[in-house]
Amino acid sequence: MKNKMKRSLIISLFIILTASYAYADCRGCCNSHGGIVCVNGVTQCVDGTQLSDKCRGKGCSVCEEATESDDTIKIASFNIQVFGRSKASKPEVMEVLSKIIFQFDIVAIQEIRDKTGKAIKDLEVAVDALGENYDFIIGPRLGRTNSKEQYAYFYRVSTIQPGESIPYQETSGDVIHRER
Repeated sequence: MKNKMKRSLIISLFIILTASYAYADCRGCCNSHGGIVCVNGVTQCVDGTQLSDKCRGKGCSVCEEATESDDTIKIASFNIQVFGRSKASKPEVMEVLSKIIFQFDIVAIQEIRDKTGKAIKDLEVAVDALGENYDFIIGPRLGRTNSKEQYAYFYRVSTIQPGESIPYQETSGDVIHRER
């Protein structure tokens, strides 16, 4: 069960929730290209490649959804995979990550491995440089081995107001590797 849960945590998942709580299953549309973004009114993969006809046919259009309602909140979650100072020092990586985050109101990020906290702060600066103020909440470094990881939630300050944070506590054994 642990391996199954761990695998499910490392799959990149982009979900867009509209005011009507309907969304298309767009997984796989940009598997090797990152996530889906709206650029100048055109839905495409984050690397600039076009969506396939199959994906467009499934309703995978973040641009159209963004204009449907003023009260739409867009949420994403993904695993940056060993996000630390080395990855954060690459301008092309920070540009892609910041553009992805900027498309959403809330983004949950997994596998932050920077002990200093500088990488995540640099990412916030890169996102803010795109024209909106974002902030983040970051959890404690967790893990059973020397390889500790953190999770963070980026949020658009003009749209989201964080509430109280309550850490998850396992009640039936040690099932989850990083439970908070």
